[in-house]
Amino acid sequence: MDLRNRRNIECLMKLMEVRDVIAAPHIELADRGLNVIFELHAERMLISTAMSIEASDRDSHMRTIASRWRPEHSEGLPMRFFCTDMQLVVSAFLPAGSNAEAWYRIVKLQRRYVESLRHTIDSHPD
Repeated sequence: MDLRNRRNIECLMKLMEVRDVIAAPHIELADRGLNVIFELHAERMLISTAMSIEASDRDSHMRTIASRWRPEHSEGLPMRFFCTDMQLVVSAFLPAGSNAEAWYRIVKLQRRYVESLRHTIDSHPD
């Protein structure tokens, strides 16, 4: 990892108010009930935010979050929505040369989408 990316990761952790994390090419954080994953691949940052969900609700959650997505919210940066067995994940690959502030904007955007789904789930219990 080069010095620029190391400094960007350190700056991102400060923006997120996360302490005691060593800058590395792969970082996973548990943050307010969400998992946030940062992976540096060939000078591009992959940022993913995941929320635990019931497997039986995957399809409806995917439809809900996809219907809320607007490309202009991320300035045209593609977002990917997918489910694993127990999580809904929002993921984006940022362009090479992007900085900590751009990474932080994507973290906040992903969090808003996932948390909006959590609020929908909480307001419509079975």
